[in-house]
Amino acid sequence: MTVIPAPELEPDATVHEITGDPQPGEPGSWKFARDIAFVLVLILPCRVTRLTERENPYDRRPCPRIWAYDAEFICGRDHQHATRATLFDVYDPLVNTTMPGYGLSLDHRPVTFDPTSHHQLPWQIARAIRTAVIHQHRERLATPAGEIRP
Repeated sequence: MTVIPAPELEPDATVHEITGDPQPGEPGSWKFARDIAFVLVLILPCRVTRLTERENPYDRRPCPRIWAYDAEFICGRDHQHATRATLFDVYDPLVNTTMPGYGLSLDHRPVTFDPTSHHQLPWQIARAIRTAVIHQHRERLATPAGEIRP
């Protein structure tokens, strides 16, 4: 399993709020973000409260091609989380071209993610996020009362 550090988005990255229902003429990438959120709701007892897409302005000026999908969700009654799935280009010298790279984070901490293929990618992303949420909740339960973790 690997953690790929995702490159930083440019300050002027475009931000789009993604609605729960598809809209006529929306980009296909919004469906991808919605699919991740849908699977999260299926495999975690949670509700998604916000879904956004951020995209670098690579079509307007030279900068890395990066798309970031942010989801805010609540598990149980009050466990709020923020996750980011970042897709970006990685140069592969073996084939002399770029390949897709993926970076995940949960509550601004990197999440180990190594996709088995490009099929069912929203499912694989949601499973990695679910695993990270479970580990985070176990850490909280294992912490003695009054102890503050860094």
